[in-house]
Amino acid sequence: MRGRAYEAGDVARTSPSIAKSVELEGCLERGYAVYDGGTTHPKSLVVLYSFGNACDEAVPIDLARASVHVYGRSTTRDDDALNLYRKDPYAEIGPRRIDARAWASERIRYHLPVDVERMRRVCVCAHGCASANDALAQDGSPGVTCFDPAHEAVAPSERVDPGWLEPRWRGESPRSRRCRNTGRGERHYVVGESPCTEFGEFWSVEGQTPIVAQLSFGVQRVPTFASIANDSGAHTSGETLTLGEVGVQVFWQPSPYLYMGGGFGVGFGAGPDDTVVVPRGDSGTSVTTGSIALQPILGARIPLGVISMRVEVVTPLRAVGILGPTDPSTQKRQTLDYGMASVVPRLGIDLWLDRRASIGLVGGADVVHVPGATVALVFAAHGRAHDGKR
Repeated sequence: MRGRAYEAGDVARTSPSIAKSVELEGCLERGYAVYDGGTTHPKSLVVLYSFGNACDEAVPIDLARASVHVYGRSTTRDDDALNLYRKDPYAEIGPRRIDARAWASERIRYHLPVDVERMRRVCVCAHGCASANDALAQDGSPGVTCFDPAHEAVAPSERVDPGWLEPRWRGESPRSRRCRNTGRGERHYVVGESPCTEFGEFWSVEGQTPIVAQLSFGVQRVPTFASIANDSGAHTSGETLTLGEVGVQVFWQPSPYLYMGGGFGVGFGAGPDDTVVVPRGDSGTSVTTGSIALQPILGARIPLGVISMRVEVVTPLRAVGILGPTDPSTQKRQTLDYGMASVVPRLGIDLWLDRRASIGLVGGADVVHVPGATVALVFAAHGRAHDGKR
């Protein structure tokens, strides 16, 4: 079972046998290939389902509704129409949404109720068929594909890569040697027969963590309002500092439209000479400033295709330190340290560079400490493609 970014034609390239069954429903491309069960499961078939989502948002897939039927000669009847039984020992198979612009494949085993001496037709119904006769009647309609084993549409298991149908029971540890050898998400996975992966783990939105990690590079306007005392007396500054700031933020998104989280930022820059007291005779040593800020964030997104808008409120808790000129009388640098809490509403715009990456610009003003303000360029990596909807 695999999942990655979708490209046109991925479904047909999944297997040589699948190219004959590829169909398009809306922006969902899908196809099927059927393999016999091999020597370990002689009374079974393995169906390879392949999907490609060309949409910019997740599309529902429910393989629990899919059914497989065989028409042929069994040990009990010359013309027998059989419904196969899906193997799902851990009840994994169910409704999922394939992630935006994602491609994936799943392999599911179906057991025959009786021995079949000769299969004339094998039918796969994406949305489920009531019986084998119903499947045959709908052959060629959307979601229904019937294969003729005589023309090798049902491939012998020997033609599959070694280990493809080898049972891998869930009782083994995920750290076992077998998992390390095949790799997590190994391509020979059959649902219910591997300890390493689960159904839909890498391709469904439900399997992708809705987290956004963001790196920001911005400029902060920070007011000073603390005081310093020295031989010349107390002085309170009313200047505004300009700081460059680098920040890291992490958001949790309960929906494609809402997010919450936080981060931290480190600021640095120079301050005006009169930020602190400068006694006469000072050599003119420059003033340097720095800050550390914790940044709780609550916001909302408005997806607009390749662009999305954002409205958010940041409530930074900031510690500011100012290192002033040297006082000739003490030969020590003057310092000014203080803390401040702010409320900063911000507006932003994001541009999607890829299904999981975006670049944006955000800015806002401090409503508590005027004229405090901020503007930042942000780069984000998204756990869900287009945050689940674009």
